[in-house]
Amino acid sequence: MFEEIPRVEGDASYNVKDFDETLQAFNEILSSAPYVRSTGAGLSAITVPFNAVLNWPANTTSGYVFFLNKNVNESLKAIINRWGDFLKYDLSSAKYINHNDDCPKNWFSKSYQKIMKDYAQWPQDSPIEKLYKCDPQSPTWGFSSWDQFFTRQFCPGVRDVNKYDQSDSVIVNACESGKQGVVQKVKDRDTFWLKSQPYSIIDMMDSDSYSSRFFNGTVYQGWLSSACYHRWHAPISGTVAKIVQIPGTYYSNVRSHLFPDPDPSGPNLSQFYLASVATRALIFIEADNPAIGLVCFIAIGMNEISSCEITVYKDQHVQKGQQLGMFHLGGSAYCLVFEHRVKLNFLDPSESGNPHGMFKLNSRLATVEN
Repeated sequence: MFEEIPRVEGDASYNVKDFDETLQAFNEILSSAPYVRSTGAGLSAITVPFNAVLNWPANTTSGYVFFLNKNVNESLKAIINRWGDFLKYDLSSAKYINHNDDCPKNWFSKSYQKIMKDYAQWPQDSPIEKLYKCDPQSPTWGFSSWDQFFTRQFCPGVRDVNKYDQSDSVIVNACESGKQGVVQKVKDRDTFWLKSQPYSIIDMMDSDSYSSRFFNGTVYQGWLSSACYHRWHAPISGTVAKIVQIPGTYYSNVRSHLFPDPDPSGPNLSQFYLASVATRALIFIEADNPAIGLVCFIAIGMNEISSCEITVYKDQHVQKGQQLGMFHLGGSAYCLVFEHRVKLNFLDPSESGNPHGMFKLNSRLATVEN
């Protein structure tokens, strides 16, 4: 796969030359604290470092085969889990969480605080500690590791379900996220690797016994920005009927976006495809409202962002807006899957009021016709 990368003289964007250089890069990443990086647009964003190393090899024909291999993904899991332990438990991972306002690498620099507030639709003149739980008196803002910062929580009252959305006919956003798409009458099985990337219910749910209840149903997919809140909440009130965790691929991209027209940012152009192949957590909730029936929340962990932690349990009754779990390590995506008989009216992203098209957590996503 390294030999299949088209090399252009003077172009350093195809960053690793061979397998040995890749392993050297991995060793550096495993003990390196994440920091804010600037994009070409001048904004700051998290990058996923392993993906940055593997992006071009993964966009080759051989890379497509390599990153679908079960043994490869099990080995990658061991490496990424080690990195995850560093980010969760090592104080040095919080190196760039400090009070140096002028350092562009700092997660609480003035520039990155502006971005966090912007995506959260929070007033720029209101302090960040009124948006997120943190301690501005602490040298590290009250976070003992980078993962604690990444999985930060909103302050009480910031994302409560609106009183007008308490009705059991209203479905709220399960994540602080943008709309990726809505697809109706989804087939039980489809050729999801094609350029159109149709959904395939059986593959999305890993042939679970509940799959048949969603044939010809509706799939809503949302994407999470790296600057946003990364916990998941219940879109409806109901009882947790089943929980399933599915190990998947880490760096597989849809074939239509391999060279000569590769995805420059890893899996960004393969979002629908990843709903069937990436690491996933499934939470099936039987709604209190019979008109909604069974809903499946699917957390999709892309590339190294494959730590899906579930915080509810089978047979637990959850209230709309209650926490279900969280992502670790980076931004990702999720799906809500509804039965075919459910008639839904979704809000348009323009109605979110956010220039990035982001819906607030626990805000109205759709209404169901009783």
